[in-house]
Amino acid sequence: EASECTKCKPGSYGLGVGKGCAACPAATFSAGEGQLHCDKCKAGTYNSKTGQSACASCSPGKFASTEGASSCAECAAGKSTQSQSGSTSCSDCSAGDYAPRPGMASCAYCPKGKISTKNGQSQCEDCPAGTERPFSHQRSLRQKCNRCYYGKFSGSGAASCSSCPRGHVSGLSATSCSACGPGKYANAHRTDAGKSICYTCPAGDYSDGSANGSCNSCPDDHYPNGDHTGCIHCPDEHYRNAGDKSNTCKHNIHKAFV
Repeated sequence: EASECTKCKPGSYGLGVGKGCAACPAATFSAGEGQLHCDKCKAGTYNSKTGQSACASCSPGKFASTEGASSCAECAAGKSTQSQSGSTSCSDCSAGDYAPRPGMASCAYCPKGKISTKNGQSQCEDCPAGTERPFSHQRSLRQKCNRCYYGKFSGSGAASCSSCPRGHVSGLSATSCSACGPGKYANAHRTDAGKSICYTCPAGDYSDGSANGSCNSCPDDHYPNGDHTGCIHCPDEHYRNAGDKSNTCKHNIHKAFV
């Protein structure tokens, strides 16, 4: 009398009539009962163990490019699976983003002060001195650095440009500021058509040092010299009051008739 046959369970396959069942090897599976063979895991999935009834999807940051994988490979630096699981390949990070290490599920924004101008970058470059790059979610703005405007400056890798201190000026894309010389002044509240320049001290005032944010008024009975770097005593029978916005002394009529 023939004995009753039993179907092979999922995760195994039949070896032949009367020979029993065997576990599916790694990288394969059998989903149903009574299978005569095991199927290879599809691309994007894997099986690291024997006797499995299904294959697992590669996790984000990993991929399997061909069928029959027992493990998934990590995406290289500069690439990602864009947070997707079950990937068969990795994609280059777009310009403005980067992936600094292998196996990243998604690419990261370049941090403030840095940019990436090409696809597939594993690191971002510092913005050059004289430029800035604030943080931005807009990809196009993460691909370029903005030049510092008049009256500002920066070193490399700056998130924002710094204002020149009082008594200093700068042009476009400046990496440093220049001090105004004697007889000149500059402050952040006065510009000429948007430009940062040193101004000659106004009438009646002088500055005898450099890097002045404002000028001083000549004292009583003194007037500024031609380049406003100092004050000269008024000639006899002339006067000038401190604070007068004038570069000359007035004739003292009362003193002339004493």
